[in-house]
Amino acid sequence: MADKLKYAIVCPTEKVAEGEAHMVTVPGSEGDFGVLAGHAPFLTTIGSGFVAVEDGSSTQWVHVRGGFAEVNHAGLSLVVEGAIRLADADKASVQERINELSESIGALGDDGARKSPLEAERLALEDVLARL
Repeated sequence: MADKLKYAIVCPTEKVAEGEAHMVTVPGSEGDFGVLAGHAPFLTTIGSGFVAVEDGSSTQWVHVRGGFAEVNHAGLSLVVEGAIRLADADKASVQERINELSESIGALGDDGARKSPLEAERLALEDVLARL
């Protein structure tokens, strides 16, 4: 069997996922890209969207929100602002968080600087909810 790619997805509060995969597809800021074992080294920014971790027989989905991707001899590292593993998410909890964020956003009025990160999180959660 072909070599496996080592990968890690981390955000400020936790390590969301790590392991080995056949291929990882990432939502780059310039478009999606796939990484296999032995890929040429590079560093790029990533946007908001779904990371697909494929191990040959199944696919694990993780929603990420902004950050950086680095590919080097050791594998793929994604350092992101926020991440949610679809396998760990449930509709009720996601909807509850969306409702909390909507209330907070409404209470901030015209304070765009404080609303922006909350709106980004709400949009990410709406993407996740649509997949559940």
